[in-house]
Amino acid sequence: MPCPWFSTYLAYCGRYEVEGDVVVHHIEMSLFPNWVGGDQRRQSELSGDKLVLRTPPMELGGDLIVNELRWIREE
Repeated sequence: MPCPWFSTYLAYCGRYEVEGDVVVHHIEMSLFPNWVGGDQRRQSELSGDKLVLRTPPMELGGDLIVNELRWIREE
């Protein structure tokens, strides 16, 4: 039986810059080869020790999806 985590796993890396409340990732490596050399833009929200990045809304199977990644700074 295939592992369900791999169907939702994503990884990429590269430089980034901040433009107001948007983080622009300049993709140098990715599990999606067609992303390499391109940019991924994420809405950001920074509040105290919490950072949230969100993808633009995407339609998937008739539903509108927004992926969200949250970080909390540890002391």
